[in-house]
Amino acid sequence: MTKSFFITDPFSSKHYNIWDNTHIETPDRVSAILEGLQETKLHDKVIHLDPVEANLEDIYLNHPESFVREFEKICETNEEKMKEYCQDHEDIYINKYSYKAAIRSTGCCLKLMDVVLKNPGSNGFAAVRPPGHHAYGDYPNGFCFFNNAIICAKKANKIGVEKVLVIDWDVHAGQGSQFSIENSSGIKLINIHRYENGKFWPYHKENGLSSLKESSNVINIPLNKIGFGDGEYYAIFHKIIFPFILDYQPNLIIVSCGFDASIGDPEGQMKISPHGYGLFTRLLSSTSIPLCVFLEGGYFIDSVKECSVEVIRGLLIKQPFQYVSGELFKDEDPNFNSYLYGIMNNSDNLLMKSILLHLEYLFTQNGKQLSTEINLNDYDSIRNVPKPYPIENLYPPYDEETKKKFKNELYNSMISGKYKYDTNFVDIHFYHNKISLSNSNKNKITISISSYQQCVFIICCLILPNIWKIRIVNDEINLYKWIESFEKMPIVINNQQFFDHMKELEEYFKLKIC
Repeated sequence: MTKSFFITDPFSSKHYNIWDNTHIETPDRVSAILEGLQETKLHDKVIHLDPVEANLEDIYLNHPESFVREFEKICETNEEKMKEYCQDHEDIYINKYSYKAAIRSTGCCLKLMDVVLKNPGSNGFAAVRPPGHHAYGDYPNGFCFFNNAIICAKKANKIGVEKVLVIDWDVHAGQGSQFSIENSSGIKLINIHRYENGKFWPYHKENGLSSLKESSNVINIPLNKIGFGDGEYYAIFHKIIFPFILDYQPNLIIVSCGFDASIGDPEGQMKISPHGYGLFTRLLSSTSIPLCVFLEGGYFIDSVKECSVEVIRGLLIKQPFQYVSGELFKDEDPNFNSYLYGIMNNSDNLLMKSILLHLEYLFTQNGKQLSTEINLNDYDSIRNVPKPYPIENLYPPYDEETKKKFKNELYNSMISGKYKYDTNFVDIHFYHNKISLSNSNKNKITISISSYQQCVFIICCLILPNIWKIRIVNDEINLYKWIESFEKMPIVINNQQFFDHMKELEEYFKLKIC
């Protein structure tokens, strides 16, 4: 039986800003998660682990000893010296407990990873702070001191875990994670973040599309507009992340789980709902690859609470089907898929290129053109962050009216996003080398699948994009393992019968293929 673990540390509440009580990175973030677990009874369904300090040798895998000692010493000084240190380091605060809180934050993540790796098919959530994904080398920044995700990834490599995938869905680019793995062959990073052509913090060119050609182990997905929600982020999952997992076949997945792209967050200004985060998690947990989810950002406390509940529920349940309604995706940007096609086309992932070849043939059959044009030189900014760094009054709180508006939006998303029975559902039965689809109008189509690549196309471009309409008849099926049962063959695109079936599914079953 697979297990879901949970770890947190009460000591983290001692890490708070002593000179700015309106700062957004507060102990309330973890308190909200614990409250959500209690209210939903999920607290009793996860296996709780005791917090622990990290071994310093593990910290040194990503941060020099000189920095670690410097950080420890500065936390033993007075408030004036602490302020001076923070004015010299970008967007951090410290108090006398911060060093120990950071060491324990990393320790909790390492312990969770160790337990998950020792229990095949299991997963877990670390509700820890301070967060870590901005930190690298001797450069603490963005509320982060030690990079929990990358320390764990490097430790995993060290103990024999060959391939680690880090998925960072925090709204800020995990530049610390990216800079930390430049020479790490056993770690890959997919980094989804608000970018606005480099005008959004941390303002680095390296976090833009140019990295597709400049880095062999990073896929950045920079978002150049605000307001994206479940539809756009879910498209990233079924277009890029899921195919990447299938191709890379990691032995461990680590998620840098920021909730600052959620509804109401003052930092992100995105609109992911709790069910959106739950769906992303279920797609990952359904693979049964060891999965560790580490808290990063997230500053609208109501969203942090509800989103964390759905993430943890997703770790426990592992079933992405019959979970969400189509309402979740109704506001999806119609041009967003073309942007993702461009990223897929410029990546070195052969499975993504295979998907594009299938799509291009189908589009041509339908008299359409598949657009894959993107500008890899998307950086249009200057990183100008002069010292001394400001350390007070940086994050004005919401007024009550704004807070109420976002609470209502959050509540409405939880109602509208919930799974609803619909007579227009499509039933799918998975067989050894084919799938059978039927609907309430007694239409039935059976599609023979001749290769691994064809199978991936069906999953990523047909089944997952229509997930709210799909019912799995043999629901014990593990999609990831079913796909792996197919043999990789030379790509054959001109199977006319296969593509005729695709057109029938669009016409008679009203399924979108994208």
